[in-house]
Amino acid sequence: VDEKRINTSNRKRRHRMATPKWVTDAQKRQMKQLYLLARKLTQTTGVRYVVDHIIPLRGENCCGLHVPWNLRVITQDENLRKSNKLVDPPSTT
Repeated sequence: VDEKRINTSNRKRRHRMATPKWVTDAQKRQMKQLYLLARKLTQTTGVRYVVDHIIPLRGENCCGLHVPWNLRVITQDENLRKSNKLVDPPSTT
């Protein structure tokens, strides 16, 4: 339990440090909605969904920001495969 609490605390700290001061309250609400969507999808489908940083906060070659346009909801399996890597988004064609 202590390890889980420490990991959660560290993740929240990284998010706070990666959130620019200029992010508006409306944008913060958008981000919260993505986390709520991930939880709802998990509950309704039985498949675990998470919020992914498209450009990782702790990437190898670059570090992203905790902002709405850098977030997306994907399955936990997809997120684990991606790890802390910057990957090309799937093609829309």
